[in-house]
Amino acid sequence: MSGLDFLPTLCAFAGVQINNAEFEGEDMSAAFQGMPQERNSPLFWKISSSNSKISMREGKWKIHQKGSSTYTLYDLELDAEELVDVSSQHPEIVQDMTTKMVQWKANLPQTYIKK
Repeated sequence: MSGLDFLPTLCAFAGVQINNAEFEGEDMSAAFQGMPQERNSPLFWKISSSNSKISMREGKWKIHQKGSSTYTLYDLELDAEELVDVSSQHPEIVQDMTTKMVQWKANLPQTYIKK
């Protein structure tokens, strides 16, 4: 669950209809009710700096950008502490996730206003 999920989840509990296309978050109310729930879309994050690195989670996989073309990949079902990089064992997953990261980054601002 992400902070992005709070508004859609609270709206679901309150019975408020929202346009899901307008929110990055997802309704995670089933998880709060003790039921299993999977995300429908991956989570991405980076700090507000043009050159900062990107991380992404999709299902059991989490990937971190270390350099311009260097990544670490973790299987969170087997390694929740992110101690064992399995990127060399799963190059197809690294490729798929890095493609999604590039697409996501293309939608971000190119410059950031510093206050």
